[in-house]
Amino acid sequence: VGVAAMYMMTAEDLEYQDNSGTVDHADDAIGFEIDAYWLPQSLPGLSLSGGYAYVDAEITDSDATATTLLGAEYSFEGLKRPGPEHNYNLQARYEMSITDSLDGAFQLDYSWRSDFFPSDVFTDAPGGVIGEFQQRRSSYGLLNARISLTSQDAGWGVALVGKNLTDEAYILAGGQDGAGSFYDLYGRPLSWVVEAKYEF
Repeated sequence: VGVAAMYMMTAEDLEYQDNSGTVDHADDAIGFEIDAYWLPQSLPGLSLSGGYAYVDAEITDSDATATTLLGAEYSFEGLKRPGPEHNYNLQARYEMSITDSLDGAFQLDYSWRSDFFPSDVFTDAPGGVIGEFQQRRSSYGLLNARISLTSQDAGWGVALVGKNLTDEAYILAGGQDGAGSFYDLYGRPLSWVVEAKYEF
């Protein structure tokens, strides 16, 4: 089973805070999303799913301008908004009955996003910010896994969750402090989580 959707969106009077105060601009976004889900009849308990999204957003109407660290002025109009254009995700999940009252499940999922500007500061402005901070941040993919045991009769469940199993170093966002300094916010490295629940 697959579901697809295409959309166009305009957002007006969005605010951006720069060193000279708050300014307004309007954005246009064109996007496409598709999701699929499959239950193989030959393998009961197995489910496969995936999705893909494309977003192209830019500032289409703005009188705002900004100044680079080199002193060059540029207009916001026509600049791309931050964020990746391409995203996709894949998931495989297998559920089984271990006993009459005990269920088990194993899940593996992978998500990927294309390279991106992490904030408005890092857009493709002509003569933009100098150095590495003007560059797009690299694309990345994350692999996660989850194994769980659940007792429907007793109302309890436990799970072991592994996140970022390949220990990918990746950047979630970035910004600047208004005084010429920039920073990147990195995502969580390889980690393990134990979850437990009890219903009463």
